[in-house]
Amino acid sequence: MDIRQELARSQELEAERVRFLERTRSPGEAQAFARRTRGIYRRAVLNRSAPAAEPVYRLRLIGSYCYLRHYLNPGPENGSGSPPPARRGGHD
Repeated sequence: MDIRQELARSQELEAERVRFLERTRSPGEAQAFARRTRGIYRRAVLNRSAPAAEPVYRLRLIGSYCYLRHYLNPGPENGSGSPPPARRGGHD
């Protein structure tokens, strides 16, 4: 298992879900989804509850959580208000 690829893929999938909600519902509903989901993923990882008890799923939830955290709280380097794109591959 390539950890960087798993994290990047999780972030890409989460980005697709958020963009879908922004397009089909509204940015506000996408943000509400992101807040709820971020909390659920965080609790699952910290408690090692299902599905975060399995190493691969735990890693995927961490990647998704990180994407949602950046989506909801873009840093100063990301002044556009949108999250950074998920990195592709394992290249820095």
